[in-house]
Amino acid sequence: MIDFTNRLERLMYLLDTLSSGTKLSTPLLATQFKITKKIIQSDFNTYILPYVDAVYYDGSIKCHVARRNFLNYMRLDVDS
Repeated sequence: MIDFTNRLERLMYLLDTLSSGTKLSTPLLATQFKITKKIIQSDFNTYILPYVDAVYYDGSIKCHVARRNFLNYMRLDVDS
């Protein structure tokens, strides 16, 4: 069972879910995780969007989306 109050577990869940092609809504995630929308926004704005080019916010549908299966092709560079 995932502990959504743990940021690392939450980030791993978000990235995996986005990579599967699922669109993620901040208000729905906050309700599902039982945390505030501000925490979800911080997860995306501080820890995901600056480092993962495949993930972006689509304002027309008010969801975060990503290129499908991006985790299979993502290369982490420790010098970044």
